[in-house]
Amino acid sequence: HRLGRGEIRCVVTDIESLAQCCPDPTSIKERTFDLRPGDFISRDELITKLEIAGYSRTDPVEDPGTYAIRGNLCDIFTPSVKKPARLEFFGDEVESIRAFDPNTQKSDPINISGVTVIPVTDFAFNEETIQRARSRIKEFSDIHEIPKKSRDSFFELLELGRDPTLDYLFPFFTDRMGGSFIDHLDTSWKISTLDTLGIDASYDALIENLKKDFTRDLSEGKIVAPYEKLFIGTEAIQKLIKTSSLELNEVAIGVPAQLAPQAD
Repeated sequence: HRLGRGEIRCVVTDIESLAQCCPDPTSIKERTFDLRPGDFISRDELITKLEIAGYSRTDPVEDPGTYAIRGNLCDIFTPSVKKPARLEFFGDEVESIRAFDPNTQKSDPINISGVTVIPVTDFAFNEETIQRARSRIKEFSDIHEIPKKSRDSFFELLELGRDPTLDYLFPFFTDRMGGSFIDHLDTSWKISTLDTLGIDASYDALIENLKKDFTRDLSEGKIVAPYEKLFIGTEAIQKLIKTSSLELNEVAIGVPAQLAPQAD
């Protein structure tokens, strides 16, 4: 979200983080929505939108990614703002919006013009995605002979609601996580790489370790996501390297010029 708004202009990362699959930009946009005074939205529709965006219902609202509904009030704490927002409804109409202090729960005296609710999870966690995960995990367990005990334990976890550990099992829930971080950058961004040969070697080592972990976890009867669906493929990595506008082989930061590595 902050990338899209131009609030971040520099990102430094390693190959392991860069190679991780992430939601495609369209998926994020579809789960982002604005709320303004004068808007009309039913209680059920608002709850559905919040659940699709990954918000958890709790009362009181104190942490980002949570919401509460009490009578004609709806509290939402979205990471796009520093303080949570309190919406007052008249029927299905948003009558006013004010920020409030999550510690004291007291509303600010001045209304705000609106709030943009952004997703707090990589994928929607609702009845549709849960049923998809159930079906895919059953099929996965049958193929890889995962013990019924492990499968049933996982299904019990699903019944308890969203859990952070489920984020690593996203291929069972959604097909919209095949994107790369690079997909979220516009054409104004310049990509620089450090040690191109090292990128290839690091990626190969990463995939090899993932294969070993996947094989080990299966042998222990664990439900794990296929490693090839967690990270982008070799072709995407090579495309990234080719689109690099600057290759840095050595960088000396905070080193006097006379001591910095000299080019041959």
